[in-house]
Amino acid sequence: MLLNRKILYAFLIVALFFIVCGDEEDKWTTDLILISHHPIDAISPYGLTSDGDSFYVVDRAYPGEILKISMLDATTINRYESPSIQPSGISFHNNYIWTTDEHSDLIYKHNKNTMEVIESYPAPSDNPSAICFNPDGHILVCDWIEGVIYELDNEFQVIREFKGPRYESHFTGIECHNEHIWTSEGMVGYIYKHSSNGEIIKTYLAPWKHPSGIYLSDDEFLWVIDSSIRSLIKCQKP
Repeated sequence: MLLNRKILYAFLIVALFFIVCGDEEDKWTTDLILISHHPIDAISPYGLTSDGDSFYVVDRAYPGEILKISMLDATTINRYESPSIQPSGISFHNNYIWTTDEHSDLIYKHNKNTMEVIESYPAPSDNPSAICFNPDGHILVCDWIEGVIYELDNEFQVIREFKGPRYESHFTGIECHNEHIWTSEGMVGYIYKHSSNGEIIKTYLAPWKHPSGIYLSDDEFLWVIDSSIRSLIKCQKP
């Protein structure tokens, strides 16, 4: 039953993609100030994180990959096999790469240099779509179907749940920056700025229709991955 539900949701996502993104006359329309965009050599790029020197994304397309890409132009530096076939989110914390996977419903802790799995942990739901760490070192994991952000302690137990607005909470990316949580919403095409308690305090129209990853650097930039145009988009931080 669970597998059938996931297949149905996947079919709806693909159908919506062709309906919404099929118009070649679409223009860049966003509340953010665009600086540049670069294509990514991935079929379905999701998630976005950085170790300060490079970006990392996952490719959800079968059989699943983890990509290390340049922060300058998104060219591929290295490719690694994913531990399962549907990687969905990625984060860098304490010198490790962390990924979520929707097929295995697990959170993986990787060696940053080899992507070898060091440890795996159960995800808080069946549809983990993004992951990051807050200033307390707690783990935030999104569920893109339920529209929920879960906060986990160091034992991977759920402490709190943050629910987004109904019908507009298909969270596909998450990032903590200073005291705020930032998410990308992949169906309607929003970037949300949340309080530390998950409350949405500002909504921005995303650079393109299907933002699937977000990262805020310590300088003045906000970076977005969009899966429909397979690109890394650089924006001025709002």
